[in-house]
Amino acid sequence: MAPQRKVLDEIDTTTKNFKVKVRVAEKGRPQTSEKNTRYQCMFFEDDKNNQMKMTLFGDQILAYWDVISFRGNYEIADVVVRNLDAQWRAKEDGIPFHLSLGSKTVIRSLEPKGESIYPRYQTLASIPSIPIDDDRHDILVLVLYVSKEPRRIVTSSNKETSVRDLMVIDHSTDQPMKVCTWNDLAGEQSESIVSSSESFKVIGITTLRPITRQGKITT
Repeated sequence: MAPQRKVLDEIDTTTKNFKVKVRVAEKGRPQTSEKNTRYQCMFFEDDKNNQMKMTLFGDQILAYWDVISFRGNYEIADVVVRNLDAQWRAKEDGIPFHLSLGSKTVIRSLEPKGESIYPRYQTLASIPSIPIDDDRHDILVLVLYVSKEPRRIVTSSNKETSVRDLMVIDHSTDQPMKVCTWNDLAGEQSESIVSSSESFKVIGITTLRPITRQGKITT
């Protein structure tokens, strides 16, 4: 029997033989856990704006690197649904399940054949003064300053993490804006974009999340 079309809030751990039509709302960077497990998180969004998380592990990351693209649209069939702790949900009142790839999972791209997906760069001045939902932004900016060392902070979940400050600007404003990079991005990747006195580096940054409009954006 052919899989039945569902939206994300209609599926749970008991749902079988189904497929969902989703957009990749967020595709995180591959990271390594404290237990040395390599993983990559992403969030899917359906036509009702429901979001659900999926995590790839180990060899799955490279195998699906070009299969699943940020902002791409897909039909996914026979994916495994598992319970998800509240601390890992996209929103506090989010769907209490997440997706995992199974041996029978099929992912079909809904994008026109041969069409590429590119960043949607916008100016700093166009970023809303009040964040709308969980909107993310792509920017193309000039790097004015990178702090010499990352600072260590303790998060609300009592975990220590690294944060590094960048000051950036573009043609739309005369007011520099602070961008905070976290975790792995606060290390060598931030050091690689330090501008010299002779020239300033231009960089593209994707999926930034505003936390305040008074000169600060976070990656």
